[in-house]
Amino acid sequence: MPSTITVPCPNTFCDYEYDIWYRNPNNKWKIRKPQNNTEIYLEENPSNTDNLHAYAEKVEDVNTAEFQIIISIGGAAAAVAIAAFLSGGPAAGVAAAGGGTAIVTAFSNLDNCCKKALLAFNRI
Repeated sequence: MPSTITVPCPNTFCDYEYDIWYRNPNNKWKIRKPQNNTEIYLEENPSNTDNLHAYAEKVEDVNTAEFQIIISIGGAAAAVAIAAFLSGGPAAGVAAAGGGTAIVTAFSNLDNCCKKALLAFNRI
């Protein structure tokens, strides 16, 4: 039986996620995107490894963008604002967060990161 090491990976409010089970000979992945609650399990191989790691990088970017919003307005307010963003886009997130230039920039960045994560997911 192959040995398996599971490494916790970030879970984003925006629901872009991945998990990796490090195994020999091939790693197992679970990747997720919020559109249609799509979740895929697959084995890493030479033809998909670059795309899987690119997706993981984009998920990390979404996580960082969300964290910047949390730092700016606090955890509870950020959860409400990000939920508004998810249902109504960047303007809804900004409105829920109370506006301000830094918040506009933060939600614009989060929107861009989510779009890039979706593109990376679709390349897999």
